[in-house]
Amino acid sequence: MPVAAGLILWDKLPAELPTHWGTDGQVNGWTEKSLAVFAVPAFMLLLHLLCVFMSAHDPKRDGHPEKVIDLALCIVPAVSCLTGSVIYAAALGRSFRVTSWITAAAAALFILFGNYMPKCRRNYTLGIKLPWTLNSDANWNATHRLAGRVWVVGGFVMLLGSFLPEPAAAWVTVPVAPLAAAIPTAYSYWFYKKHGL
Repeated sequence: MPVAAGLILWDKLPAELPTHWGTDGQVNGWTEKSLAVFAVPAFMLLLHLLCVFMSAHDPKRDGHPEKVIDLALCIVPAVSCLTGSVIYAAALGRSFRVTSWITAAAAALFILFGNYMPKCRRNYTLGIKLPWTLNSDANWNATHRLAGRVWVVGGFVMLLGSFLPEPAAAWVTVPVAPLAAAIPTAYSYWFYKKHGL
């Protein structure tokens, strides 16, 4: 879809397209038109195929609820379409808050995955894959119940942050994403040390 859109808009697009933005929402990186239209979606396609391959060859694939697999396999295509839309809109001179849109999209992913995380059984593709979570159903389940709550709360914090002025929107996401990963990781290690599981 991004390639098709790029071909339709080809004659209207400038020789170089904006492909990177700073935390202040201003463009600070440009890419030659053919690379932006073809190479960026091609990279996203390869990344998506890698996700499909890893999911299909997970020996514990049965641990995934089908909705979680479907959701996970929609992420890269959705990001590709969002990226293409942002690049083309900016190239055509449309004014919008890039950082806020990206923050809101990340928030939606956190909320969605936070809701499904507690439903995932132990597997090697999705979830918090640490030695002690992969070796224990009890640790896996406890860690992912906590992670689900943390990710939903973090998602709503980012969603609220997306309404802030441009630089502030980005700085809300910067600490939330690492914390959402660090808290369940630390908890899973504590659970392992306390229960030996």
